[in-house]
Amino acid sequence: MNSVAIIINSCYKFHKITIDKIIFSAKQAKIPPSNIYIVVGESDIETDIVRKDDYNIIYCKYVNIDYNAAIYFSQSVNGKKELEKYTHFFYTHDTTFFLEYFWDRICECSKYCDMYIKLENVFSKSIGLFNVTWFIDNKTYLLGYYINYNKDLIMEYKHGNFTNKDLILSKFKNLPECLNEDCLFLFGENNEAHGMFFINDDKPVYKESFYSTEDRVASVYFDPGIIKYQKNWGQNNVLDLTL
Repeated sequence: MNSVAIIINSCYKFHKITIDKIIFSAKQAKIPPSNIYIVVGESDIETDIVRKDDYNIIYCKYVNIDYNAAIYFSQSVNGKKELEKYTHFFYTHDTTFFLEYFWDRICECSKYCDMYIKLENVFSKSIGLFNVTWFIDNKTYLLGYYINYNKDLIMEYKHGNFTNKDLILSKFKNLPECLNEDCLFLFGENNEAHGMFFINDDKPVYKESFYSTEDRVASVYFDPGIIKYQKNWGQNNVLDLTL
């Protein structure tokens, strides 16, 4: 029988604001609390898995924006051991809101997910459902090169300008051109995206002040059932890492 973990990528600066909202939606979707893991990157401390009533939480020192939780569950002994308790996991960020049917839909999708199902074919925000065995076999080695602890480099990593970018691209030929997104999935020649993805033609998009007084773009993905709030949507050339 399949079992699915929900892995939520977060950061220390904003996790106390975002966690309440995403956990509220997780309860509405009836996601089992023990299956929810929040990884708080950019922390000054490191912890083992702390088990709370509504979720599990881990603090780590990794500084790589969208990939901190993926690094933890592939590179740390305890993280990998915990991940291997499951057959699948859904990877997303703390600026996500689950719709009421999300959990039922993801559990159904896990029955035929041998590799992954991306949120979108490209520009997926690194969100998707993964087969645990496939992920460990195919992404553990790569994510070892994604480890960064230097907070001064946070914007470089947000832009995909990793300090070892040339080395990564020379060793791994199945990555997108930019390393800040989609690297958990596979690409072929001419940057062609590979693998299954959720179909959301004409998805609703609107602006909402959800976490602060500033607008974020909200994109509704009816399949698998999430709303993703996004601060940076191409409105200027300067990336904004605030809420």
